[in-house]
This record gives sequence, C-alpha cells and structure tokens, in this order.
Amino acid sequence: MAKLVSLAVLLTVLFVALAVPVLAKDKDTDDSIDLEADSIIVDPNLQTFYVDKQLQAEAGKPTEFIRLGYALNLGTENLEFKTVLHKKAKVKSVVIGATFEERPTIEADGWDGIIPDGVEYTKTEKGIVKIKKHQVTVAAPANEIRYFEIHYLMPAPKFTYTTTINTASDYKGKYTESTSYDIHTFNVLSAASVPNVPGDWDYGVDVVDATGAKQGLRHYQVDRDGDGKIDEIGWLTPKLSEVGGEVGGKPVEIPPTKVANYNFQLVRADNAYVPAGWVLRQTLDLEVEDVLPWEVSPYATVWPYSPFSDEGYDDNSSLNVRQVNFYPIFAVPVNFTTSLDLSFKYKPQFSGCDWQAGIEIMFPEGPYFSDTTHMFVLQEDGSITSDEFVVSSTPDVNGWYGISIAKVFTLLDGPRVARLFFPAAAGCQQGMEFWVDNVLLNADTL
Repeated sequence: MAKLVSLAVLLTVLFVALAVPVLAKDKDTDDSIDLEADSIIVDPNLQTFYVDKQLQAEAGKPTEFIRLGYALNLGTENLEFKTVLHKKAKVKSVVIGATFEERPTIEADGWDGIIPDGVEYTKTEKGIVKIKKHQVTVAAPANEIRYFEIHYLMPAPKFTYTTTINTASDYKGKYTESTSYDIHTFNVLSAASVPNVPGDWDYGVDVVDATGAKQGLRHYQVDRDGDGKIDEIGWLTPKLSEVGGEVGGKPVEIPPTKVANYNFQLVRADNAYVPAGWVLRQTLDLEVEDVLPWEVSPYATVWPYSPFSDEGYDDNSSLNVRQVNFYPIFAVPVNFTTSLDLSFKYKPQFSGCDWQAGIEIMFPEGPYFSDTTHMFVLQEDGSITSDEFVVSSTPDVNGWYGISIAKVFTLLDGPRVARLFFPAAAGCQQGMEFWVDNVLLNADTL
C-alpha cells in the first residue's frame, strides 16, 4: 500500500555515482553501482540524472543505499525510465514525487534533497512504478518530471574477531572485514566484543589494507554493565572490500581530576548509545522530573540523527548538534557551590539564525529538579553572547572557535548541581547543525 512520506536524505552519505545522461534502459546484468553501461537511448526527450548514496554501513548487517534522481520527459508521449542496480542488490522501496527541495551537501559538486510530495511504494503500481529485485522502472508522463529515491540493500560486510593476548598487562585482538561484491563500502561500523578488559587502559585500533599500509583509527569503548570493564570496542573502517587489523590495550595512569572533560574520541555515525557523560531528553520542559539512575533514564539512549562527526578538533571526533524538533542533549551534572568555568571548541554549520544553549542549575537531592537556567547564544559567525555569563570566543584552526564561559552565583542558599545542555530546537532550518569538542566544565575553580 502506498503511503505519503517526506524523506530527507541528510544522513552520513557517500556519493558513489554522478550524472547519468539521457537514459532509458540499463543492462539486465549490471555488476557495479557505476552504471556507465546505461546507454540504450529510447527517446531523446527523456532526460535523467541520479546519484547513489551509501548510508551508514555496519559489519554483519546489510548496507542500505539510496539512488536519488529524476526522469524529465520533454516530449508529448508518456515514457519510462528503467534503471538496473547491482546484481546483488535488493530493492526495499521507491519514493516518487513531482517536486524536489535541494539541500546543501558537503561535496562541492554534490546533489541532495528531499521529495516533499513523495509517495513510497514497496511493490509495482501500474502506471507509476515497476519494482523487481534489482531493477526499477519509473513512469515519466509527457511534459512532466518525476523525482525518485530507490532504497536498496547490499549484502552485509563480513567481520571476524579473535582475542590473541589477554593478560594483566596486555590485551590484543585481530580482525578481518570483507564484502562479497566489487563495490567499495566506506566507513563501516565495526564492533568487537572484548572479555571485560580494564576500563582505564589506553586502547588503540589499527587497520592494514591490501597494500600493507597501516593506519590508526579513532574508536569508542562501551561498558554495558557499569562494572568498570570494557565489553565492546568499536570503530569505523575507512573502506572495504577486504582489510584486516589489530586492537590493542595497555594500562595507562589517569591522574585524578574534579572536572568533567569530554573529548570526543568516539566515531560512530549511528551509535545507539550516547557518549559517556551525556544524555538526551525529548523535551525542553525543565520542570520534568529526571529519572535516576541517570544513565538508564527512558530517554537516555535515543538518537534521532547521527551524533558524531569525523570533523573533530585535533583529529578527534566531535559531537554533532543538529536542528530537530526535540532531543536536546545534556552533560551529566557536576556538583558545585558558587562558581562555574566552562570551555569548549565550537564550529558552526548554520546560517540565518542563532543557537541558544545554557547551564541548568538543579537542587542536588535526587531525583533532580530545576532551580534556574542560565543561557548563552552561539552565533553563526563563531561568536557568543550572554546576559548572564562572562563569555569570549577566539578563532581557532579550520573554522573552529574556542569558547569560554564563566559565572559566579552569589544568591545560592546551598550546594547545587549544574548541567550543560544544547537544545536541538533552535529556530534554525531543519538539518542545520554545529559541532562541539573538548568540553571542559570546572566547578568552583574561579
């Protein structure tokens, strides 16, 4: 049954194919996504264009692609455009509409957007679309244009992992990854279950490609049961078809500290878990009672969009805050008495609006209840303003800014807890965003 959708293709994507000139039929046995074989011209009045986008790939799960394009019929007779996918592809659905809203892309020559009036089809609909396993035919009425999104799956990347050393002073594991088709798959999320290795060790992940070149990868670590041991180490493998590598860990001395320092080493574009030290809430109503323990609150692990960017400061990953309808993100509260000093790296990727964020002051008795909220405003030019904080912004490298925020609270009648938050509903257009890294929140240090 067809259903009305408005499907934004604004996830982490990869352009795999570009323009396809005046086409009508593809070969019946295409063996790649780069469909240069589309060359049988039925009617010169039929003009077409499409790009293929890879969504987030994950080892062990089918990889979703989207073929986004249009068929423009300049003639007076109804025509059809047939496009053939890779022979191992399986079509999930096709979205077809007559209007298109273009959206900005990271690539200078990229093309992306949504089909506001798009209708999704999962099976053939006479006179509109024909759907086969790896082949789609889109009807192009006379003197009209049809935009289409073909959602299809490719076989899951294969992943193996073996622990090779597990002692009191050393941990190592080896992995291999591959795909069963001849298309490069990029940024594959890979996760290894590890045997409860120490959580305070220094871990690293390497990849070795077919040429023997070794590359260090940014990674994340997860302690699922809260026992201080690492249960999972994950990373993004830059490119398959076939690679291997090693995971290693050694003890590291971590000095004691009273500050909350969040340097986003994690890189996981569709992470089901928020980064350590952060939680989400699906409302900005500060009177809502928070459920404890904090880390297992019912809204603590729901991401409506990709939470990380690989455009981090100092080659780390960064936290991505994007304009959506709800889902503000909060840092876990810190105790304080009279003063706060906050600093972080900030890179704006929005325009025509500003972004209000703040620090929420709460009574320390759990469940936490809000006392007061103090706001600051992040601007599109990298500056910051506030009526309540002493603030500054200093230009840094590669479009980043160093933000500093300080305040002495003189009217408090006792200890409080404070949490930094970034709202996701800022009055900007849908999809606008900014990046945050190296967040350092000091309590009572002024």
